[in-house]
Amino acid sequence: AVPHGLGVAWGIDLVNHLSIRRGFPIKDFGSRLHDFIDRHLAFELADFPTAEALIDMTRRDKKVAVGQLNLVLLRGPGDLVIEPTPFDDDLMEGVREFLESSGVVRRD
Repeated sequence: AVPHGLGVAWGIDLVNHLSIRRGFPIKDFGSRLHDFIDRHLAFELADFPTAEALIDMTRRDKKVAVGQLNLVLLRGPGDLVIEPTPFDDDLMEGVREFLESSGVVRRD
């Protein structure tokens, strides 16, 4: 099991990654936050869900409305926007890319 606080931190890191993919100008801020999370909150998991499994779990989340995930994306420090996001290939690729590039989730 993953402690709740770690799940929240990883979720913030993932959403920042998705924000950068969408072109929001937070690359420096997002990189600093990612490095902090990677350095201080890394956690080894023997069996971490795939991008497909994570997205499937998200379909039942309270942030889903009308078949879309309402992502809270970061446009800049303190500047958030809610973007309805379809469960499509772009979302899947963004989550996959994050999982593959992140040192936060380490596997045995």
